Amino acid sequence: KILNIEKNRIEEISIETGHFNLSNLNISSNSISNLDFLKFTPKLKQFIASDNPLEGVEKMIYLKEVETLYLWHTGIETLDGFEELTDLTELGIADNEIKTVKPLHKLKKLKMLLLGGNENISQEEISLLEEKINQDFRKPEWKEN
Repeated sequence: KILNIEKNRIEEISIETGHFNLSNLNISSNSISNLDFLKFTPKLKQFIASDNPLEGVEKMIYLKEVETLYLWHTGIETLDGFEELTDLTELGIADNEIKTVKPLHKLKKLKMLLLGGNENISQEEISLLEEKINQDFRKPEWKEN
């Protein structure tokens, strides 16, 4: 099942029961900051939350099966807990304030990483990821035209 609620000026999502058939969820371009509802969507394969003022990413740990994750322009500063997203193959985290990508070093399936605009990541960490990402790796200096 797919749910696309992008560009609807939504401020909050309230889910109180498990939605185990939901595989794709797009909440991009809203005003959502709280991701508590993710604990009720454990089977998501794709989650797109770009262009929302997210409070943090600690709720991502509920997405044990997520393969595609987009969090562009959300204001996130950390990727703590992302090392647990072991099925992640595609990650878009451009235009944030991320300072370290160390949690991503443990993700063996990650093939695509978009980091553009995250200027504070050390070159050493970038180099380590560069060796690992074999399909599409866009460094912090990358900008979409």
